[in-house]
Amino acid sequence: MTRPARAGAKVFRTTELSVSATSRLLAAGIAILIFAACDRLLANDAPVQPNFVIFLADDLGYGDLGPYGSEHILTPHIDRIANQGIVFTEFYASANLCSPSRAGILTGRYPIRSGLANEVLQNSDNAGLPQEELTVAELLQAEGYRTKLVGKWHLGSAPPYWPPSNHGFDEYLATVGSVPERLEPEPLHSHDRDKPNPIPLSQLISTYTESAVSFVKQNKNTPFFLLVSYNSPHTPLVPGEDFRGTSAAYAYGDVVEELDASIGKIVSTLGEVGIAEHTVVFITSDNGPAFEGDVGGLNGRKGNAGYDGGYKVPFIAWGPNRVVENSSTAVIASNVDLLPTILSMANTELPRCTVLDGADLSDLLSGGSTPVHDYLVYFDNDKVAGIRTQDWKLVTRFHYRNYNFTFDRPHYPALYNMEWDRAERFNAAQNEPEIWREMMELADEAGDEFRPLMQKQQIPYAKPASD
Repeated sequence: MTRPARAGAKVFRTTELSVSATSRLLAAGIAILIFAACDRLLANDAPVQPNFVIFLADDLGYGDLGPYGSEHILTPHIDRIANQGIVFTEFYASANLCSPSRAGILTGRYPIRSGLANEVLQNSDNAGLPQEELTVAELLQAEGYRTKLVGKWHLGSAPPYWPPSNHGFDEYLATVGSVPERLEPEPLHSHDRDKPNPIPLSQLISTYTESAVSFVKQNKNTPFFLLVSYNSPHTPLVPGEDFRGTSAAYAYGDVVEELDASIGKIVSTLGEVGIAEHTVVFITSDNGPAFEGDVGGLNGRKGNAGYDGGYKVPFIAWGPNRVVENSSTAVIASNVDLLPTILSMANTELPRCTVLDGADLSDLLSGGSTPVHDYLVYFDNDKVAGIRTQDWKLVTRFHYRNYNFTFDRPHYPALYNMEWDRAERFNAAQNEPEIWREMMELADEAGDEFRPLMQKQQIPYAKPASD
């Protein structure tokens, strides 16, 4: 193994604006052009700014979609989108749980930097996404984009963390967090209503679809950023009436197939209003599946430390004339890459000294094959749980019964060859001691970088029995 150069965090190409100044101006509602004047094109020569749509599922399994080998759940709309775009086979969430992963998507940073690495946010928590964190919605809003969140927020339930308009969304139709298991109508909050509107759970997906379709039609002549953040297939599983009992995978399959139809309708609307060629679409999940769902042969599930089943998720990109068609890539990537990728495609820059962990995937989206990360860091709450290079995977933490232990305690260093053992079945550490030592050095470096941030987490770490 050739030891990769230290990845660390990246300082994105910047302008002269400070983060604090940008935040103040954004809060005042002033549109700021934050790309450098030397890069700026005259208005008459400027290319059309692409629209961006992110479809974010909740607890969707790596193997739940047709492009990833689903046998029992039918996803014809997503299949068609994948055939017209690119499928990432080695794509990872920035956390194995919901709230931290969503923070990673919006900020391009590992959630430990936002103080959100531990657990998931509850409605009673006085915590959430800090306002000083720049989000992709804020940065695009400053470029004249119209921005909207449809669906699950789960990044804080009280000011200043809530509502989403505090973080760059002009409009929102959203639930505060996860849908409770009580099966009662879910309050949907909107930017243009003082009180939430309760919606039966069976109508939640269709309500999101209608809201997203309406937003696309209303903004066909304006660049926009749309985040459609489904509450499904997280439990409770309550499919719409037209989808109930239609899937071979029972209620879970019904809900995923309804998501597929929703995505298909929204993407079709892009074509109907004539803006498909100016739009880039991303489809992914916040983390791996929980009680149900197909991990695609991977080891582990949502919330499990270290192993891929909780982190590895589908990721499909589509964009006529902007994204390569009928393609796939095995280059490792992460949901923290969405922010720098979108900013690059929108020809937008970050303010000075903004630290990112994500990388620009634009070259991969256009058919390139050059790796964008030396390595990815896996977190279990605020602890480093693993390191992934292109070819190798080191697991440093694991759950067993009610114990959460590091692999140095049973003297069982866990190293996996990801070129052929992507299910992490056979430990190669004894046979590859040099590779194991080099991977451990990367884990130690990551620990040194992020350990000081452990004290800044907003939700206390619930210490397991043996930790």
